[in-house]
Amino acid sequence: MAVWRDERGIALPVVLVFITVFTLLGFTAAYLVTGQTTLGSRYAGSRDALHYAEAGCQNYLWHLNEGTPGNVEFDKDIKFADGWYRLQLISTGQQTVTLRATGWPAADPTNKRTIETRFRKRQFNQHVYLSHNDGSNIWWGDGEKCYGPLHTNTDLRIQGRPVFYGKVTYSNRLIKGTRYNPDFRAGPPQKVAGLVFPASNNQLKLLARQGGYYYEGRTSIMLLGSGQLVSRNAKRAGDDGKLGSPETRPLPANGVIYVDGTTGNDQYSNDKFDLSRGNVFVSGTLKGQLTIGAANDIYITGKDPTNYDYSKATATGGVRYAATTFTPVYQNGEQVGWTVSGDDMLGLVANNNVWILGRYWFTGSVQDVAPYDMAIQGVVFAINKGFGYETYDWYDKGTINLIGSLIQYKRLPVGLIGQSGYSKNYSFDPRMNYQTPPHFLEPSEAGWEVDYWQETANP
Repeated sequence: MAVWRDERGIALPVVLVFITVFTLLGFTAAYLVTGQTTLGSRYAGSRDALHYAEAGCQNYLWHLNEGTPGNVEFDKDIKFADGWYRLQLISTGQQTVTLRATGWPAADPTNKRTIETRFRKRQFNQHVYLSHNDGSNIWWGDGEKCYGPLHTNTDLRIQGRPVFYGKVTYSNRLIKGTRYNPDFRAGPPQKVAGLVFPASNNQLKLLARQGGYYYEGRTSIMLLGSGQLVSRNAKRAGDDGKLGSPETRPLPANGVIYVDGTTGNDQYSNDKFDLSRGNVFVSGTLKGQLTIGAANDIYITGKDPTNYDYSKATATGGVRYAATTFTPVYQNGEQVGWTVSGDDMLGLVANNNVWILGRYWFTGSVQDVAPYDMAIQGVVFAINKGFGYETYDWYDKGTINLIGSLIQYKRLPVGLIGQSGYSKNYSFDPRMNYQTPPHFLEPSEAGWEVDYWQETANP
């Protein structure tokens, strides 16, 4: 058989080619394994870096709640487990603190991650609706809408399909009634620690004596919308120099007014006008920031309460802001909240009740003195009792349009569905997430919480 010349010695090159190919494949496999190991290690290090940054934030939060934030070191590398973190204080205030934390593993200092966290001090007025005790007969039901955060220190009762546009929390039980099918837009309700109510508003009394206005006995206040108010108290001389006549004054320097005096249950009664009572009657338009406290009750009126002649008193329709506007926010054609522009802010803090005045005036025997619709812009706080319409079961009215926050020890009625009184339209003032009216009362031992956090670029 003839042998081709070119076939002689071909086995050796072929073997060399195969050796080269397998060698390259081996190097490639080894490189890939090494690369995957490096990437895996890098990923684990990145995960740990985030963990170390979070640990720094948690350490600061712990010190905030212990009242020792001054013990935290900033702009310094702090050892934690197998890594490090560094904290930077971005901003600080009475209600919020913003912190930046960067973490990295000790084995790879270049593998860093940074988060920015805002801490918020828990406050009563961070809810559109907050109650200590809802009783056993108060339910959220079909057709009701809650525009903002809601909390109850006891049981939350829901039946049908109410809509909750903000966070919903409770401290005891969630009781599901008939046809339970609520719409929770901000996530399911959560069980949390309760907010401890103060025993009284005596703190405001002290502040009113030191840079505010302190009154003894029944006092009427008309907010003028100009940064001034008119007050009327039997023990003070008015603009005409006579005791008990109207007196025009600027807002108090520290933003606090307190009315001291006797206490009692005055619903339906003329006793609310007793000159010794620690009752406040307030109405009008506020320009500025003001907190009004009462030893007994606060009455929101539909006319100027400094004019004792009901037929001649100027109609106000409640309490409003002069230079603060609320613009509705819509999603898919549905209102879900408000945006706010302005700095006006009102707090009404009664030791007992906050009422919409329903019956009688200062002189005469007028039976129905509440306006058809009532506007309330501000934070209402009834420490030991509740907020209600004084004659909820007598007269048919329109709607209470409240924008702000409603805090009460127990729920009181404002109407009977389909029969009498007011319907409710309560909305949250989003400024209350991070602000309060002047010297507004705080929960006892409420502490701080994480408001939000997000990852950000490394410094």
